[in-house]
Amino acid sequence: MATQAGVVITDPVARKRYDHKTACIGVDPYKIKSEEWIKEVEEYPPIAYGDIFNYLVLETSAYIQESFKDSILIRDQPIERVSGIR
Repeated sequence: MATQAGVVITDPVARKRYDHKTACIGVDPYKIKSEEWIKEVEEYPPIAYGDIFNYLVLETSAYIQESFKDSILIRDQPIERVSGIR
């Protein structure tokens, strides 16, 4: 749930995690006015397949505190970090 003042988070652990993330990027995304968002796709930073794979599969989930990499095998081999794939 978002409000004009930001996002409402009642769970203290989730609030601490959210505050840490917004401190890292320097702004609360819910407080940015829609007129300030970048609307041109060409201005977005480049994202490769490897970036998406690393984020979705290899990073630790905030919800279950583990990644999928421990349970997924590709061709009977453990998954390693993907880089340089476009």
